[in-house]
Amino acid sequence: MSLHDDFDGLKRQFEYLGYNDPGLHNCLREELVSGTDHFTVRHREDNHPLTLICFFNISRDRQDGPFKLDDYDTLLVKDDDLILATRSFTGEIGKNEMREVLAKDAIYPSPDTDTSLWVLNPEGVKEYLHEGAPSQIDYWKKLNGNNMNEQNLDFLNNSMKYLGFEEKTAAVMDTKIRQGIPEFQVTAQHDHFNNSVFHTLHFKKSNDTDMYFFNKYDATLSNGKPEEDRSQTFYIKNGQGFTAKEAFNLLEGRAVYKELKNKEGQPYTAWSKLELDKEKDKNNNYPVRQFSNGWGYDLEKSVSRFPVKELQDEEQKAALLKSLQKGNQQQVTIDKDGKPEKFYLEAVPNLRTINIYDSRRNEVKRDALIKPEFKIKKEKKEDQSQSEDQKQGKKRSRGRGI
Repeated sequence: MSLHDDFDGLKRQFEYLGYNDPGLHNCLREELVSGTDHFTVRHREDNHPLTLICFFNISRDRQDGPFKLDDYDTLLVKDDDLILATRSFTGEIGKNEMREVLAKDAIYPSPDTDTSLWVLNPEGVKEYLHEGAPSQIDYWKKLNGNNMNEQNLDFLNNSMKYLGFEEKTAAVMDTKIRQGIPEFQVTAQHDHFNNSVFHTLHFKKSNDTDMYFFNKYDATLSNGKPEEDRSQTFYIKNGQGFTAKEAFNLLEGRAVYKELKNKEGQPYTAWSKLELDKEKDKNNNYPVRQFSNGWGYDLEKSVSRFPVKELQDEEQKAALLKSLQKGNQQQVTIDKDGKPEKFYLEAVPNLRTINIYDSRRNEVKRDALIKPEFKIKKEKKEDQSQSEDQKQGKKRSRGRGI
């Protein structure tokens, strides 16, 4: 197996167990690079006054075989010097179950006659916890009133992942929250072709609890010419909102189709587009124009007017439409003069159509690529319109002669 496969397999295993810390992933990668078949990785989580320390024992049975987590040893420490509990677990035990066992050990120390296994497997964990055991959160409330931080951090990390921000950005956020900084910003950068988007993410601690909130981020699109920079603040609610890539597409002038919520919290879907030619509001944001389903824009119908190869396969078709809804310029294959060529499509809901660009991103006239049957319909419609105009003209001429 390759180094990448080894790392990817271990990373997925640790994430499944609830260990998503980028620092831990870096340690795994470093050990794999060393080339050893057996190693131990130390992992520490601070949630003052408690510290959780894990020693993960990892090995593989043969040189070409996969690495796996055999078991791990744990310590629960208070104020950096008082060991409250220690226990070992097999590699199937997740982080939440491990914490629950350690917390129970700390609050209800086992008697000398305790017969529970020292290295707990899934059956052992279940047996140890099932009788009259209070919930995990009750344990951690007794040990540390700051228990909600971990749940809060998990939620924020998931939100950032959904919004498309990298692990290293989430790691900076994690560090600042653990330091207890009441209000802070984290910066990130995404490069797209010749442009870059600079993000500033805003985090703030509640005045009443230890909860942190991520309610907005600022995005600035730059092509290297400061006078042409475009900026917009995107608001986040309950971890949902426009993603980093969608923000880039909006600042580029394209539209994004997304489920949104009104002031009453009711969901609805609509296309959103920044009106970049209008003046900004008092918050220095461009106005947002929306096109709801009642506007009558049918994206699939618009694309089907052209001989797009990806429409012939249901999976490729679904992926194409989804990408266009996100505001992307999506590459497709279109038959032109009997030959397949690469083009880029983008949704244009305000005109109820699509734009087409060649491989160099130069706009192409739609009529040059439209299917023959649609071209005929269009010509007939134009002929009918001209005929009506002529009839009206004759009526007006007769009227003037009387």
